Amino acid sequence: MNNRGINPLIVTSILVGLTIVIGVTIFGFGTRIQQDAIDANTYDLQDLGLVKFSAHYQDAFCEPDPGDHCYRIFIKNNEDFLMNFVVVTNSPKGSHISGPGGISLGPYEQKVFNITYPNILGNDSLYAEVDPVVQ
Repeated sequence: MNNRGINPLIVTSILVGLTIVIGVTIFGFGTRIQQDAIDANTYDLQDLGLVKFSAHYQDAFCEPDPGDHCYRIFIKNNEDFLMNFVVVTNSPKGSHISGPGGISLGPYEQKVFNITYPNILGNDSLYAEVDPVVQ
């Protein structure tokens, strides 16, 4: 029998070349995605696992100033450093930002905050976003 195959040196060269091409392609995509996130400034500290906190709506009565509404929110700092928080109250009629000055927690501290927002937002379909501001 006169069987002929591909030279092992050629096969090895092809496999090494293919591995390099795949590695460069993956690195290129990863670098571009990372750079896009940096350029867009869209890092969410909690999603990235850099800080851990919890926030829950607290159903309790609060007394707002005339012309305002309010709700209470429970926030817990699960880190060993001071964190300030921004609470954005959203409704179909707009948004209102509370914080970061008055909404801060020390290491492992937890507290219920009264969040006030203007009457113009109404009381229907409200939801809040809580974002950490690390200094």
